Amino acid sequence: MRSLSNNLFRLLVAGVLLSLVSACGPTPPEIDEDLLPVSIEVPQHFRDIVPPSDNEITPAKIALGRKLFFDPILSADMTISCASCHPAANGFSDPNRFSLGVDGAIGTRQAMPIMNLAYAKNLFWDGRVTTLEEQVIDPIINPIELATDTATVMARLVADAYYNAEFKRVFDTDEIRFEHVEKAIATYERCVVSYESKYDQYLANQDTSIFTPSEQRGFVLFFTEEIGAKHAECFHCHGGPNLDEIQGQFKNNGLDEFYEDLGRANVTQNTKDIGKFRVPSLRNI
Repeated sequence: MRSLSNNLFRLLVAGVLLSLVSACGPTPPEIDEDLLPVSIEVPQHFRDIVPPSDNEITPAKIALGRKLFFDPILSADMTISCASCHPAANGFSDPNRFSLGVDGAIGTRQAMPIMNLAYAKNLFWDGRVTTLEEQVIDPIINPIELATDTATVMARLVADAYYNAEFKRVFDTDEIRFEHVEKAIATYERCVVSYESKYDQYLANQDTSIFTPSEQRGFVLFFTEEIGAKHAECFHCHGGPNLDEIQGQFKNNGLDEFYEDLGRANVTQNTKDIGKFRVPSLRNI
């Protein structure tokens, strides 16, 4: 009887263990945290950065977009990159009056700064596109900028071992498309933020004592509107946390009588928009 009881006990234990193993199934794969969506920290006086629903921000996508942004692989002769006209050392803006493209081609405008573009309502100086994803292709195919085409770019990226593997990992796909290039670069640009100036310290607590006497005088000239007083009133065009046109309107500074570059009018075909452009941010100037 003892022997029978022991055998029965062993059979019962074995059955329980088997059922546990069956219930657990195979060990789940490890989660790659670089592929999980993240939010970008900004101070309270900034709105939250909200990406499009089909292009969530992940650390891996930011890194891929950054590499593309600084890589000359996107240009026709592989000599210049996005960063060539948007150098970080110059506030991600071109210090030249007109930006230079492949073979030294002289552009018609200066490359605009890219920081805080997550909050921009219109992109490019004439506002011809409204999303960062749409914006990516323009300088790549523009004959006086990177001067290449999407087919060439994709052939290079697919042939590159790093890019081939990374695009597939980041976007969980076997087929790499130019859409993925747009989403990666747009994600990196969306995360280029500037918010640690003295002005930001003021916005956080409304305390003007952080300014030097000279800065305080400039602050009053810049932001004060008072009938009969001599103030610069710069805030009418350069307002809000980003010191640009907070409503996304286009302005004409009135310096020219005739315009070689029609600005916003090239997009709207409205003569009232001749000479109007996006108001540049005064951050990091």
